[in-house]
Amino acid sequence: MDSTQEVFLFEKLRQRYGLMRLILGVFFMLGGVGAFYLFGQVHTLTCERTQGRQNCHMDISWMGVLPLQSTNIPPLQSAWVRESSCDTEGCVYQVILRTTGGDIPFGIGPSSGTQSKEEMAQKIEAFLKDSSQPTLEVKTGGGLWILLPLVFLVVGLWLSVYPLLSILFPAEKEP
Repeated sequence: MDSTQEVFLFEKLRQRYGLMRLILGVFFMLGGVGAFYLFGQVHTLTCERTQGRQNCHMDISWMGVLPLQSTNIPPLQSAWVRESSCDTEGCVYQVILRTTGGDIPFGIGPSSGTQSKEEMAQKIEAFLKDSSQPTLEVKTGGGLWILLPLVFLVVGLWLSVYPLLSILFPAEKEP
């Protein structure tokens, strides 16, 4: 494709089919894909006791299916819920894992609501106090939040594909 054909295609998009609609659609799609990736992350803490030693690792996967990262962490000492950044709409909270190597935040980041986070911290604490419990698995993330980015992705596709289809399959012949 030479430069005159590229200019013609660009002008045709801009004048007849709405270049702004195409650009807006691409931004919606990119935002949807990015949020789809972030909201789909599942963080899993797994600990095992073998011969009195505690072996823990934190895995990050996309929707529990596609592995993204796996990290060995030092032995756990405790778990607690940290409150941070309060404003007029409330506070956000995050589970913190206290290890022999320092504090490690668990999950993608702070979020509202304390009940589920308190339950996670209590489950971890119960594992630490009960030496007869051989394994621990705690998950956070994923879930129905994945539907919100899906809306952005579908709207972006609709906004950007329509102008391109109109060029490829015109309804009427141009004079």
